[in-house]
Amino acid sequence: MDEQFSISVHHGGHFTENGRKYVGGAVDIVDNCDPDRWTKVEIESICRDFGYTSVSRLWYKMPGVDQELADFHLIVDDSDAMYLTELVRGHQDIHVYVEHPIHDLILVDEGQDAGGEGVQPFALEQDYTGYYDNDDGSEHDDHDEDDFYSFYDSDGMRGGKELIIEHPPEIFHISDSSDSVGSDGGGSGLEDDVELNHGVRDFVEDSSDSWDGKDDADVNEPGQMGAGLMNSDYESEELHSLVESSSDDELRYDSDDKSEGDNSTHMGDEREQKEEQERKFPVFKPVAKAEHIYFEKDMMFTTPKQFKEAITDYAVHGGWGIRFIKNDLQRVRVVCQEGCKFVAYLTKLPREKSYQLRTLTLEHTCSRSYKNPRCSSSYIGKKLMKKVKRQPNIKLKDIQDAIHDKYTLNISAAKASRARDKPREYVDGVYTQQYNQLWEYCKELRRASPGSTILMKAIHWFGCRPFIGLDACHLKNKSGGQLITAVCRDPNEEYFPLAYVVVEAETKDSWTWFINLLLADISQNKRWVFMSDQQKGLVQTFIDNWPQYEHRICCKHLYNNFRKNHPSVLIREMFWRAAKATYKEEFDRVMDELKGIDADAHSWLDAHSTKKWAKHMFSEDALTDIIVNNMCESFNSRILKFRSKLIISMLECIKLYLMTRFQDNREKILRVESNICAKVLKRLHKEKVATSRWLACWAGQTQFEVKNGLQSFTVDLATTHCSCRKWDISGIPCAHAITCIFFNRQDVEQYVHPCYHVSTYKACYEPIIAPINGQNM
Repeated sequence: MDEQFSISVHHGGHFTENGRKYVGGAVDIVDNCDPDRWTKVEIESICRDFGYTSVSRLWYKMPGVDQELADFHLIVDDSDAMYLTELVRGHQDIHVYVEHPIHDLILVDEGQDAGGEGVQPFALEQDYTGYYDNDDGSEHDDHDEDDFYSFYDSDGMRGGKELIIEHPPEIFHISDSSDSVGSDGGGSGLEDDVELNHGVRDFVEDSSDSWDGKDDADVNEPGQMGAGLMNSDYESEELHSLVESSSDDELRYDSDDKSEGDNSTHMGDEREQKEEQERKFPVFKPVAKAEHIYFEKDMMFTTPKQFKEAITDYAVHGGWGIRFIKNDLQRVRVVCQEGCKFVAYLTKLPREKSYQLRTLTLEHTCSRSYKNPRCSSSYIGKKLMKKVKRQPNIKLKDIQDAIHDKYTLNISAAKASRARDKPREYVDGVYTQQYNQLWEYCKELRRASPGSTILMKAIHWFGCRPFIGLDACHLKNKSGGQLITAVCRDPNEEYFPLAYVVVEAETKDSWTWFINLLLADISQNKRWVFMSDQQKGLVQTFIDNWPQYEHRICCKHLYNNFRKNHPSVLIREMFWRAAKATYKEEFDRVMDELKGIDADAHSWLDAHSTKKWAKHMFSEDALTDIIVNNMCESFNSRILKFRSKLIISMLECIKLYLMTRFQDNREKILRVESNICAKVLKRLHKEKVATSRWLACWAGQTQFEVKNGLQSFTVDLATTHCSCRKWDISGIPCAHAITCIFFNRQDVEQYVHPCYHVSTYKACYEPIIAPINGQNM
């Protein structure tokens, strides 16, 4: 159905007359509804646009009949929502009614008189535990459930209605009278004004008198806003006070703590509303094990392929016979076996290259599938990668047994054979590709065979590495101005404030003046590397005045400008993959992949010099591979509370903060027992763990070739060089280098650059910021 339609949404009201009438609220007409994208989630999204954070249930009436006399029908899932698109054919629109959540459910027992004296509210919970007052005023716990059922007659009737008690309820007596819950109440009672079954639909339902004539246990009566009690004629002041003083956490009413319960409930509602407003859509993150896969409604995916791979892992591991009934570049709909309730629907978001899981029902009502359609030969081949590497001639029967033991699935010998061939192709490479790459391989051999000349480079350092981050932030005092800062990176990968100055505005002249003063103090002979955001005039200032220095751009700020025209989860991941690539070949592969997905995004990035933001173009002078200017951001956040002070007070507060911080760091380093700083040791540990995937092949002397399947890198321990360049850029051995160091049975810490040593850290913080006298002197 391609014709668009309209719906009339009734919202903000409530049901009365035993669910036969919807009163109050407002009616809004929503036009241009697309039947191809029409789901229950779409209707709920429309309700959120009206300002409702949550919806209890949705109902509709048949079009083409008198809406006052028509019955209500429940919208349970997407199939009901799609049924609306069939009903609306030939009609102008269809009416949808929103049932809102119910809070503070209360039952009122028969009292002494209609004036409200002797009112006994009850709170029904799933566990039958509670207390009641005895005639002597004492409390008794864990009373017999007969105390509750004595409240009803022998047929389970109350007020002429048959009741089904789903869970043993919890009874609370709130009254100044001495009658217990199960005792016979005197007076005329409230039975004519309040119906017991109103407002407690979650606990008691009418099974014999369906309000719309349907005999369906899954369809309950539409609830009333504020429960049936508040819609009745009985609205005494005592009852309102009971409703207001009720608490979700504890329903023990007492005159001394009514106000406390009201405050906690009000604060809880505000907190829930705030959390709902700040809620962001979850983003799917791949996991190492299939049992840890987690799906959530509205979850974001980068591509349909990522979603299908996750669903496949979920289906095979759980034994579900899941099928893709719609699978294209725009949407993917997944169902399980015939009659199963499981359904998942992924669709592309408009105006961006991201995909969202709009419909999700994880409940399965089917049995386990022993011939799973998702367990293909390609899937099995990926799972057998390590096993085939160790056993290239593994028997087909062993593959069949392995799949049966792990997934409780039966596969044929033909599928096992195809699955065995998949890892072989991956490990050995496709034959045609191997032959096509022979010329490149010979060229690399000719380049490497004659040998190479290695030059030792002397790196200048004096505690901090020759790497300086520049940033500016606004002052919040009456005089205004900006604070320009220069921040280094200490041996423990933390920020080290080097200089700061207050200027009138962030201009090209102010940056030139500040950097000239800075270079005069720290010596212009070293190979300094600077990093900054794209501040006004700063990029051009470096080009005009200091072209000999390397100037990097913070990738975080670069991406913020990039995503304005290219918002997408997939493009974001590709941007950071390109920025973090440490060698040119990897960078080129990612950029070519990006070009195939979004040519405009590729052109935008290509227009910015890779020397300023791509890690593979970084020099080895700074001995740091960071691509974001977070050290300046960290320092600015620390002094945020000082920036609203007067100029002298602000500068003094910053000086005192730095003075005490330097001393704290001098004390902390004394407790370190290792020769390497703590954060560097953590990074080194991660690299050690990654060595399990690599194999070192000794070429002689200190040279190695490190392999992992078709991937290989060259390492020279004497020159602290690896062709992946991670070791060269950072000064910390990479996983390839550590594999070779382990091969030689040497200590990895000996190959860490001295700029990360504890002795260097002590030398960095050895100078003392001298205290000064105040204005009184």
